[in-house]
Amino acid sequence: GQKNRQKIIDAITAYQVAHNVPPTLREVAAETGISLTAVVHHVNMLYADNLVTFEPGKRRTLRVL
Repeated sequence: GQKNRQKIIDAITAYQVAHNVPPTLREVAAETGISLTAVVHHVNMLYADNLVTFEPGKRRTLRVL
């Protein structure tokens, strides 16, 4: 739900700040404790809501808008 989406946004932002590159979906899953399948679902919902952006098929393009 909304709580998981916020955790994902926070994890993307924190990883970007710490490493100067966006995280992979697997890294988001590991950081949040949310399954990879659920992370993919939530990221797609966040994308549909224009809260994040990414380039399909490319690694490390996930960014918070």
